[in-house]
Amino acid sequence: MREKALMNGDALNYVSYCRYGEWVPSDSLKEAGENNLSHYAEMEEDAVLIIERCPWALQFHEMGVNETIGRVYCSIVDQAIVDGFNPDLRFETTESLMESDHCRQVMYGSNLSNQDLSKHMEYVQPWSYHSGHLFSVMERYAGEDISREVLDEFEKEFGKESVLLLEHEKSRF
Repeated sequence: MREKALMNGDALNYVSYCRYGEWVPSDSLKEAGENNLSHYAEMEEDAVLIIERCPWALQFHEMGVNETIGRVYCSIVDQAIVDGFNPDLRFETTESLMESDHCRQVMYGSNLSNQDLSKHMEYVQPWSYHSGHLFSVMERYAGEDISREVLDEFEKEFGKESVLLLEHEKSRF
């Protein structure tokens, strides 16, 4: 995301962060009613995004790991992505779907009101890319013990081939 924004001469601010985001829900997630459901509660000085449904949270709850893996994941993943885009941006997840009926993310000093936040769809990446990238980030922040637990649960649910794909994608980062 960072490199693409810089390549196009765009500032590394929250508007670019939103526009260069590399994930959108797939049609199958939408059809299953498992896509993100979110809205901005505020967009002025500090933008506040309220997420009422998230495919990762749904999966963590279904697997029964929302209190362990899910809690750690939700507390670090978006912050890590923001840090990778621009470590000077201030971001915080103040509530998550692991312990609340919504996730609340604050983008301090973002001033998103009246901004074009539409995605650059040409930069959107497939699910396997995101799974590998996010697993790589989680492993760095959460450590190998939690990462091993995630892989074990993932293999139980999706099989060895899926673990091999995840590990392959993770090796790209």
